Amino acid sequence: MPSQRYFLIYSRFSLADQKAKIGSLALEDGTVSKLFQAFLTDTVSRFAGVVEASIRIVCGDEKELEYIRQAVPNFESRSYSGETQGDILKAAIDDVLSSGAKQVFVLDSSAPTAPARIVQSGFSLIEVFDNTFTIAPNERGGFYAFGLNSSRLNVLDGIDTTSLEGYEEIIGRICEFDASVYILNSWYSVNSVEDLIQLRGEVQTSDSFDNMLDATLEVLETIPEETLLPTEPKSKKS
Repeated sequence: MPSQRYFLIYSRFSLADQKAKIGSLALEDGTVSKLFQAFLTDTVSRFAGVVEASIRIVCGDEKELEYIRQAVPNFESRSYSGETQGDILKAAIDDVLSSGAKQVFVLDSSAPTAPARIVQSGFSLIEVFDNTFTIAPNERGGFYAFGLNSSRLNVLDGIDTTSLEGYEEIIGRICEFDASVYILNSWYSVNSVEDLIQLRGEVQTSDSFDNMLDATLEVLETIPEETLLPTEPKSKKS
């Protein structure tokens, strides 16, 4: 019998391998790729015992799928085609809904420290209320997680999940359908050196993760201290 609940983790770490950067974050020697692989590994292991749902890791190309299967071989993973992240996620969600799933929640693996309670509350809302969307805004713009129990997937057409415009557009589309929208807690995705500094401080000083982010911390410890300095604004010439 197909699962009624699906938890999709969206991975994009091969993009780092191909372009050597995510957002404004660019590190040498493939470190960005290693970091996003660690994010994915830790995110999957953190939520595997917490979320009562089938877990599927999704991505946007076959090369990335090979990386994913090496990083987390014990979990189901698939690649989907699409011009934007929204298109890729639309295809993934459509796939699990067509197989019989009733609730789907998606988390971007670039937000590795997102609290489990956000995912749990997102699932609870779409389970209790029909025709409902839940969405979690990214503190820097866009959104890092969302859930739905409706087949109105055209809300995702052409959406850039990382941009403020993408967040505002998806909210507007959902409202046009007269569906209920629940805004979950905001969090941050790692897209810049500043984000990486915040992540390192959080992982190193918080006891709440209990070694659940070991892979991430291991890569962070290989990054030279001088690399993790806040970006200083360029002085204007007089």
